[in-house]
Amino acid sequence: MPGSITYQLAAILTLFLLTFILHLKDGNTIITKILYTLLAGVLCIAVAGLNETSLIILNVILVLWFLIDTYKNRRVNPFLISLVVITIVASAFSIFSPGNTERMLVKPDKFKPWFSISFSIKYALYAILRWAPMTLILILLWAPLLTRIGQNLRQRFSLKNFSFLHIFLLGCFLLCFIFLCYFPSLWTQGGPPPDRTVNVIFLLYIFGIFTLASAILLFLKNTIFQKILFSIQFRLSACFLGLALIFLTTNNVRTVYKDLLTGTAMKYDIEMEERYTLLRKCAEETCVVPIINHTPNTILPYDLATQTKSEEYYYNECLSDYFDKPFIMGHYEEPSKE
Repeated sequence: MPGSITYQLAAILTLFLLTFILHLKDGNTIITKILYTLLAGVLCIAVAGLNETSLIILNVILVLWFLIDTYKNRRVNPFLISLVVITIVASAFSIFSPGNTERMLVKPDKFKPWFSISFSIKYALYAILRWAPMTLILILLWAPLLTRIGQNLRQRFSLKNFSFLHIFLLGCFLLCFIFLCYFPSLWTQGGPPPDRTVNVIFLLYIFGIFTLASAILLFLKNTIFQKILFSIQFRLSACFLGLALIFLTTNNVRTVYKDLLTGTAMKYDIEMEERYTLLRKCAEETCVVPIINHTPNTILPYDLATQTKSEEYYYNECLSDYFDKPFIMGHYEEPSKE
C-alpha cells in the first residue's frame, strides 16, 4: 500500500544519503564535494517529505553529525551545514503543509503533552524489551564480527578508546532516539504509530544496538569477559538458546515458519490467484469476491470488508482503484473440505 511504501522508501533513501555523506567527507576536489552535496540535498528533501519518523531521524543524525564534525575539526564544514539547512527547511515545509495540517485537525486526541511523553516512554521501553532477547542472542553469536567492525569504525573515524561513560551515554542516546520516534504519532494523532512506522524505528534500533554492542565489546577487549564471549562453547549455547526462543515464544520468525509448514501461505496464494482472476473477468459495476479463508498472519491481518461502513472498507477502495473497478465487495463462503 502507498502508506507502507513511503516508509520503506524513506529508510532506503536514508541509507543512500549516509553513503553520500561519507563520500562527501572523502572527496578530494571541490567539484566532487559539490556533486555529493547536491545529490545528498535531493535525498534530504525526499526523505523529509515521505514521513514524520524518517524526518526526525534524518534531522537528528545530520545535526549530530555536523556538531561532532565541527567539534572534532574545530571548523564549520560548509557542505554539511548546507545539508542541515536544506533538511530543516524541507522539514518545515512538510510539517506545515496544508495536507498535514488538515490531517491533524481531524484528530481529537492530539497535542496532549503528558499523555504523549508518558506513552512514548512506555511504547519505547516495551519495544526494546520485546526486541532485546533475540538481539542479545545475535550479539553473542556475532561477538567477534562486531568487535572487528568496531575496530574498523574506530580507525576509520579516528575515535579514542571507549570508556564506561561513553557506553552509558550511547545507550541513553539510543533510548531517547527511540522515544523521539514514537512521539510524533502520539502528539499529532493521539495514538500509537502503525506497524509501518515501527518498522522504521526497528531499523534505527538495529543500527543503534549493534553500534552499542561493538562499543561494549571493545571496552571489554583483552578481559576475561571477551575470552568467555569468544569461546565456542559459549557461542554454541547462545545458538541453541536462540533457537529455543524462536520456537518456544511468540515471534515473527515462528509465525512465518508456521504459515509455511502448515500450508497456509500456499492456500492463501491459490485463493488470491482465484480472486484476481475473478476481478479481471468481472464486467459488472459491483464485483463481489469470496473472503480469503486461509490468511497468513505475516501477510494479511484482515481482508475485504463486506459492508461499506466497515472499518476495513478502505482496503476495498484501494483494490478497486488498482483493478479500475467501481466497487469491490467481499462475501463469506463456506471453505471447501479437502
